[in-house]
Amino acid sequence: LIHDKDRKRLTASASRSSMNSEDLLKNAFEEEPMKQARFKQYVHYLKRGLSFPRPLDLTTLEWEQELSDFQNILPPELRSLLPEVRMRQKPLVRIDIAAPIADVLKSKFTSSSGASSSSKVSTTPLLLRFAL
Repeated sequence: LIHDKDRKRLTASASRSSMNSEDLLKNAFEEEPMKQARFKQYVHYLKRGLSFPRPLDLTTLEWEQELSDFQNILPPELRSLLPEVRMRQKPLVRIDIAAPIADVLKSKFTSSSGASSSSKVSTTPLLLRFAL
């Protein structure tokens, strides 16, 4: 159904666009190697469907600016993943609904420090017990 010339033109343009996006991802921030490394990590996290946490050496304002830089430079196939990653960041249940359920569950279980003193377990290592 597609003419041979058109097919060749489509494959050539597709290969050019994929090469351009790969080059763009590899050399997006050549002048800033730390930012380039963070961008590579950001893309890696994005491909896995995770949000990239803010690095400790950046302030919140710097990180928000860097995130907008990263999102502006992303190719369309990766940019389409952003809404799903944002949706995964949100909690499944609102905190006002989850808090009472968590309290009920906490009351059902006891911690190991609250165990009764009548059930004493030997703390001597197994090899020492046999040597005695």
